[in-house]
Amino acid sequence: PSLPSSGASDFTIPAAPTFTGFSVGAYQSGETNTTKAAIRAQWDTPLNLDGSTITDGDHYEIRHRTSHYIGYKVRWGKLAGYQQVFQENFLELVSGGWPTGWTNEGGNTFDYGAGNGIGFHICTNTNVSRRSFRGNVADAVLTFDVSTDTLASGAAHYAAGMLRYTDGNNFYMGVCRFGTDQTIIARILKRVGGAETILGSVTIPNLTHSIGTWYRVKFQVDGDTLSLKIWAKDWEAEPSAWNVVATDGTFTGPGPAGVRSFLVSGNTSGTTKFSYANVKVLNLAPGSGFKWSDLQGNRWGALISEPVSVDPQWQTSYVGWGTNAFTLLELTPGMTYELQIRAADNAVPPHFGPWSDSSFVTTTGDIFAPSTPAPPEVASSMIAIQVTHNLGRNSGGTFNLEPDLDHLDVHVGVTENFYPDKTNKVGELIATPGMIQAGIPAVGT
Repeated sequence: PSLPSSGASDFTIPAAPTFTGFSVGAYQSGETNTTKAAIRAQWDTPLNLDGSTITDGDHYEIRHRTSHYIGYKVRWGKLAGYQQVFQENFLELVSGGWPTGWTNEGGNTFDYGAGNGIGFHICTNTNVSRRSFRGNVADAVLTFDVSTDTLASGAAHYAAGMLRYTDGNNFYMGVCRFGTDQTIIARILKRVGGAETILGSVTIPNLTHSIGTWYRVKFQVDGDTLSLKIWAKDWEAEPSAWNVVATDGTFTGPGPAGVRSFLVSGNTSGTTKFSYANVKVLNLAPGSGFKWSDLQGNRWGALISEPVSVDPQWQTSYVGWGTNAFTLLELTPGMTYELQIRAADNAVPPHFGPWSDSSFVTTTGDIFAPSTPAPPEVASSMIAIQVTHNLGRNSGGTFNLEPDLDHLDVHVGVTENFYPDKTNKVGELIATPGMIQAGIPAVGT
């Protein structure tokens, strides 16, 4: 027989909480005697995905991992294929269009113009894009600079690079999305039959949108790997790592490359001018193979590609419902961490809400000076002084200085109570964590 029902089934699912703030600090770990960092995160209480209030909340899950990239890959087979398809500097003065070779779609003729180093799009209404494209390429790197004359209000607006363009409804986009809170989101999209799918998205830490500032966008499609990075051209060097990396194999053939401007539905910024400069496309298709002649000039840079991304394992912490703050401990000082949060209810089985967008927090550096070392043992002759130190603290003990030790400075003076400064420093004693652990004294002459 069937078990009796205990009531209506619970179909509600918690929405993603939103982080509302972070604070960072550092402390001296008693267990390891090393400097550790901490991040205190705060968040709001979410609703359910259907907009109803959560009445059966059970706990939150916060996961964190380091945000770093290691290694480089050498692409010998593609070295000879880094050919420039075009570089547009907008020196040709054009009214109602872009320079020779460009095709424009969307809006009206005079929503486009060029000259004096820029090409522009004028967007006057939402959900109608302006698109400019040219060339024919499959594997490519598209780079351009963009600036706007309004801040986003009501809803976001964005500038995007387009690769493997088939038509106005089918292509890949590397999006520089300007939010209503002046944040900038790097987002990779595919547009298939007019419907857009987000392949990867991240808010760029420490970068905000301001009128008149130029932002550089670099969008690469190489096989089924799509990569995007954005930085402030005016004051930042190009980041070594991509902001977003995604994988997709929907569009494989060659197509034009270009840029797209768009006001998202609900945007109330009014008429917005998107200015573009230095639009460049490099073809990554394999050439005739590696030749030493390919290394002449500035081609050495082609030997080393972008850093290879690694995804460190997430570490998850559990926080009871009704608590909206938590401190992550035992973190590495001076490291950037990626954090996400989700909510879970007490249904049987429980419903887990979606993870929040990533937040990136950099921990405090090592702010603690090492302990004062004990006096060294000194042996002297007519021509030299030998210094031996058992890497112990002045308060007592041996081999108990901090394990992040690097070296000991040695100063020599002619009086008993001289003041050490750079004029009387005579050398350094190498003192490493391995020496402390193995009980090896530091010795120098």
